[in-house]
Amino acid sequence: AVGFQMEEQPFGHGAERLAYMFHEIDSEGKQLGKQYVAKETINIDAKERKIQFHQDFCRVQRKANKLAQEFNNVVKRTPSLHPVDQYSRTPTIRFVKCFVYQYRADDGQLCGVLVEDLLNGKFTKYNSNTYFGFKEKERLSIDLKIGEVYFTDFLQAFSHWVYVS
Repeated sequence: AVGFQMEEQPFGHGAERLAYMFHEIDSEGKQLGKQYVAKETINIDAKERKIQFHQDFCRVQRKANKLAQEFNNVVKRTPSLHPVDQYSRTPTIRFVKCFVYQYRADDGQLCGVLVEDLLNGKFTKYNSNTYFGFKEKERLSIDLKIGEVYFTDFLQAFSHWVYVS
């Protein structure tokens, strides 16, 4: 790849970012490989500060993924958290890998955008800094040796485990 192509209009948004379709391109402008998502922060105007924001975010994502791997290993080593049957699997927590792509704007200023793999499917956010409440019928659970456990409880346990570790 010698460059990238990013849609001009976002296809999605969150509280802090706009999401755009993104592709790497070759020297003829042809799209290469898989499709990605580029995320641009909406809370910072200064372009140089956006690069640092994205780099910090990626650093935090890498650290969170490392902690998630450690947590997943602890869960696997805890007999009471094993499923009661051979067909079930204890939830695994993972964080998406991200990268910062830098480029020069028309005015020559260095800019950056956060890029992640495009995840297809319907996703539900189960955790936040302010916690989301769920109706019981919306909550998926798994039967473990310790008893029935909601998938969302693994996310809350991970948050607590990281806090006390």
